[in-house]
Amino acid sequence: MAVPDRSAYDRVEYLLEVRRFEQARAAAQLLVAAEPTHSSALHLLTRACLGGSDPQSALASAQRAVALDPESAYAHRLLSLALGSCRHVDDAVAAARRSVVLAPSVPEGHHILALAQLEVGQPVAARDAAQRAAELAPNDAVILCTLGRVLRRCGDVKGSDAQYYRALAVDPINVAARQALAVRQLHGGAHFGRTKALAASTSSFVGLVAEHPVGAAAEVSRFNALAAVRSTVMHFFQRVQLAAMLAMVCSGRTPVASIATALLVCIVAWSFVVGYVVRLSEPARRWVFQVRHLALDLKTSLSGVAAVLILSVVAACAPSTLRQGIEAAIFVGCALGLLIERSIATNRRRTFLEGR
Repeated sequence: MAVPDRSAYDRVEYLLEVRRFEQARAAAQLLVAAEPTHSSALHLLTRACLGGSDPQSALASAQRAVALDPESAYAHRLLSLALGSCRHVDDAVAAARRSVVLAPSVPEGHHILALAQLEVGQPVAARDAAQRAAELAPNDAVILCTLGRVLRRCGDVKGSDAQYYRALAVDPINVAARQALAVRQLHGGAHFGRTKALAASTSSFVGLVAEHPVGAAAEVSRFNALAAVRSTVMHFFQRVQLAAMLAMVCSGRTPVASIATALLVCIVAWSFVVGYVVRLSEPARRWVFQVRHLALDLKTSLSGVAAVLILSVVAACAPSTLRQGIEAAIFVGCALGLLIERSIATNRRRTFLEGR
């Protein structure tokens, strides 16, 4: 039986590179049929099956390749990836460890070990493996992004950001690094109410969608861009609640004084939204005003502004025997609302930092 020429392997490599996984799989199957004891053909078939989201077939071909060449570090690395895709995480760690033993100076082995350890819930061990991979390949953006992800799981947010920035220095258009840093800006802005961070994250996500309009990464970017917009509206509404509280506490006992106080604080609240819109990039600004849910969110917030003014007038016009009770009820209601929203934001931030 004739051995396939090198061009057949090169064609499969090309198909894998351009992500035409079904065609790559068909071509790799022909190579395996022509030379069933050739481990290189099985490696290509494993990669094609992994890319085509067929983990069981990938595992079968990876196990055949390891059986043919048990001393191949590359075969064990592919086996680890296939086992991880099948959710056999403990076996994936074992296969990755074996690949590191066979080729300790190859960065990909440490990289895959870090990914496997992260999946099995060993972030500290994954950090050591990822750091070793980064030492061996300091200019590999994929490895640097993995190190950033692992450090974030370990709670080292600053170190994580530094690795993502290193990845961008190597590969300025790296999607994973840009996504991660934009998510950091989103959560920081959402938690602390920073218009600059929220606007920067929105602009980043909209830019990523424009560059990669289809696929899972695009859906994640759209979701996060909407989250940034809604966080902005939420913080605006929080400021409206503060307006109600301050109107109750700081205003005089006349309707005019109450309305003046509430209007002043509402203007300050509106400046938050204006600051956000001004800081957006031009494409992001156009996108924001096309969001279907934004009009409803703004209407809800405007209703909150109207409620603040009405409650201020009611409290000021109420008989003295009822005024303090009304003010206290409004104050307690607004305070509880703020505390609940802040608790939700804190829990989301903690979950994000822990990488759950």
